[in-house]
Amino acid sequence: MTINNLGIQENFIDSIVNENILVTVYISKKSVPIQCKIKKNDRFTLLLDVNGKSQLIFKSAISSIQKHQN
Repeated sequence: MTINNLGIQENFIDSIVNENILVTVYISKKSVPIQCKIKKNDRFTLLLDVNGKSQLIFKSAISSIQKHQN
């Protein structure tokens, strides 16, 4: 993975979107897990595919993202 001017966060999320892989997104300080695929992202939000339904999450609400191993 090449780091460009976008930064580590954007590169990491873009790689997940391009690879179309399953991830766990941990929400808030309570670390509520959401297993999903990240469909799209912008500066402030992620559009998630959670069990076939779209869910929009603000990046400020995310504590971490974990890729699933194949």
